[in-house]
Amino acid sequence: MDTHKSVNISIIIPTYNHANFLISCVESVLTQINTSFEILIVDDGSTDNTGDVVQSLPTHIKYYRQENSGPASARNNGLANAVGRYVAFLDADDFWLPGFSDLMFSKFETCDDNTALVACGWKRITLDGYFIGSPVLVDENTLNWENLMLGNKLTTSAALLSRNALISVGCFDTDIIGVEDWYLWLKLLNAGYQIRAINEPLVGYRGVPGSISHNTLSMFENSMLVIDKVFSDLSPPETIKDKRAQYYAWRYLDACAGLYENNLDRQALEFFDKAVKIWPNTLSHPHTIHLLIHAKQSYVYKLTPIGLNPEESQTRTRDLLMNYKSDYPHYVAEGLSWMYMILARIAFKKSDFQSSRRLALKSFFCNPSTQAANFFKTLIKTIIN
Repeated sequence: MDTHKSVNISIIIPTYNHANFLISCVESVLTQINTSFEILIVDDGSTDNTGDVVQSLPTHIKYYRQENSGPASARNNGLANAVGRYVAFLDADDFWLPGFSDLMFSKFETCDDNTALVACGWKRITLDGYFIGSPVLVDENTLNWENLMLGNKLTTSAALLSRNALISVGCFDTDIIGVEDWYLWLKLLNAGYQIRAINEPLVGYRGVPGSISHNTLSMFENSMLVIDKVFSDLSPPETIKDKRAQYYAWRYLDACAGLYENNLDRQALEFFDKAVKIWPNTLSHPHTIHLLIHAKQSYVYKLTPIGLNPEESQTRTRDLLMNYKSDYPHYVAEGLSWMYMILARIAFKKSDFQSSRRLALKSFFCNPSTQAANFFKTLIKTIIN
């Protein structure tokens, strides 16, 4: 009998110097898994006591050690040794929340053979495991070419994938560092696969200082590499090719926000200027304004009202946009209208209804044609509440 067929899920845990998180990571799997599974730990050349920690884990867990080659290589190594029908890549510093295996496996079982991936939301956690900020949720309707080209909306630990689909597209590209998962999602779409989702948080995601994801310039370079590869190696739809300038501008914009977060304001301004030169519509897009408003906010609270200084955000964003008023007056007016409307929504979330109405009115005067409906919605909400 082929025992490989009896394994439904292969859980691959890549780790590099995360011995202190490894036990909680593995336990989060062992305490809830409700189907046949295997756990494969791939040690990417750790210099801490990872090997000793693995010795304390259940003996049926498979352990592989390799020279330090990066997370993409470690995940590919795990996949090469996996036998499950489905594969989960759970980073050692993350963990599953109760219900992950049941809900994700059940969702996949209802999908057709064209589904390559089921994703879920996640909760940010501190180094010592406390939840912070608002959960990050995943809208299944946004998991398409149009939206995924704007940036990575998924995290690797919050995904369950078809092993056959992974093998068919070559799994992770080892030339890409830090955003190799983003490129994988795009490769799956390119191959004609679908991505489905469960719109609730089922993973604890820990942002470890010093990790690749916190290196703004490295992430920028590798994100640009992803865009390069999409247009050189893949076959995106014509609608995507037509927006090539926008996607490159978005990478400069993301880097701008990261530099602001690290108080590198001068460099941030340089990157923003490059985004505008590539695609002037950058100035008027609500995505731009969201990023600028929240740019100085701590990563763990991004896109929430927590830890945000609205006055600083408004002044910085307004001053930045006004630099381009003479060249792009229409785009700047629309950008300012979005700035005031987004700040109005933030004030509403804080139950500051007076400020919300005032800011919404400013938004309307900046650009009545765009913000009329949003203004009246905001006005009605603040009156009702």
